[in-house]
Amino acid sequence: MIVPISTFTISLCDQTCIVNAGDHKFISKKSYVLYRKSQIMSCEHIKAGIAKGVLSPHDDMNAQTFLRIKNGFCLSIQTPRKIKNYLNCPQ
Repeated sequence: MIVPISTFTISLCDQTCIVNAGDHKFISKKSYVLYRKSQIMSCEHIKAGIAKGVLSPHDDMNAQTFLRIKNGFCLSIQTPRKIKNYLNCPQ
């Protein structure tokens, strides 16, 4: 599964999971997890995306930030239903 992280611009951004500079080397300013754009992808599809330059691998996140992002999938009202079903989120 992949989920984009985007720069926080206005208060209308999904505030389920805010990621700040320092939470990961890739993050340089206040950002948010864009759950509405999350996608289920196979490992093969992700590897192919990296090989084509469409996807960019980054360093691992620390466990605390990873868990905040993971938990946000079920909490965000913007997470697509198919993602919530895949993750067995409570209904």
